[in-house]
Amino acid sequence: MDFLAFYTGAHLLSQSPIELYNLHAQLITQQQIDPITRTTAVFLPFLNPPFVAIIFLSLLPLGLQNAYAIWTWVNTILLLVLISLAYQHVKPKKWYLAVLLIIGIITFIPILTSVLIGQLSSLLCLIFLCAWISLKRDREFLGGLILSCIAIKPQYIILLLLALLLQRRKKLLAGFLTGIAILFCFSYLLVGGNGIDSYFSLLDMSLHWSSGFGIDLMAQHSLQTAFLILFQTQSLSQIYLPWIISIALIGLPTLFLWTKKFAYTSANFAYQFTILIVASLLISPHTHFHDLSLLVVVAIIILSVINKLKPKMKNIFIVLLSTGFAIELAGYLLDVQTQTATHPLWILVSVGYMLILWFFLFKTLIQSQKNIKNKD
Repeated sequence: MDFLAFYTGAHLLSQSPIELYNLHAQLITQQQIDPITRTTAVFLPFLNPPFVAIIFLSLLPLGLQNAYAIWTWVNTILLLVLISLAYQHVKPKKWYLAVLLIIGIITFIPILTSVLIGQLSSLLCLIFLCAWISLKRDREFLGGLILSCIAIKPQYIILLLLALLLQRRKKLLAGFLTGIAILFCFSYLLVGGNGIDSYFSLLDMSLHWSSGFGIDLMAQHSLQTAFLILFQTQSLSQIYLPWIISIALIGLPTLFLWTKKFAYTSANFAYQFTILIVASLLISPHTHFHDLSLLVVVAIIILSVINKLKPKMKNIFIVLLSTGFAIELAGYLLDVQTQTATHPLWILVSVGYMLILWFFLFKTLIQSQKNIKNKD
């Protein structure tokens, strides 16, 4: 279904760019491509920025089935690149550790699901990982430029932009803003001013969709959905205050940590970077199951610096990473077995896990700073 949405976006972009974010036009086009989308419950609209549709334009002549097959191969190649980069930076000392790393990435349910449904999560993982690698190599402008590509998922831009502003690294921020400007201008050329306005209007509408259009607010792995489940409601107004408070409790400490400058090659910057990813997943209103693929990037970065941790914290993080893998696997299998009856419980456990992971990353970084001050 997700690939069908991208294919629909590319189809409209090739025929009528100004109608790209017209829901009715998308529905009609999608029904022509595949009759399965006859109802709004099945119909999944194209909600990504205009430049994303360009990626799929070259696949249009192949037809839906062949285009999906090619995109699955592309996603598989991206996954192999991710594994290669993970191996280079984790540098497992034993052969069996290398095997565990590779199997762990390939069989992590969110990333496997992302590949099968034709999502962009593998690409998102590479964007974050390649940005971190570029920064480690002191290529600030390039790192910022790569980070700007997370605009393929606009919900993750705000926290990142605030963090980069607080970091006050001119080259990094310049690279990020340059990339965003290029992507915006490119999108403007594709759909024009009216198309951009329609896109933002559609995004605003999507925030209030409780179900339908292939989007279920109760199926997101985020703090917002966790509160909806706990308060037993589908009304955002009823959980608005606790959700805003939770965003502040996660977002503000995360941003506070980003006021500190660390060497890009340091373990502290690795913790700083992973905290930002986990916080983004938690506070985003739309964190789909496949978006949890980003936890693979968190795991790779943590494992790359894990030997710098004290034995106790090292064991804690190994247990945490293993637990995250088990939670998503068990949650998915139970969800399928019970026909989504256990879905709310799975989301609560998943969000709870990310909160614990965020807390230990935060604690580790704070403790590391205290140790540096004590040495001085």
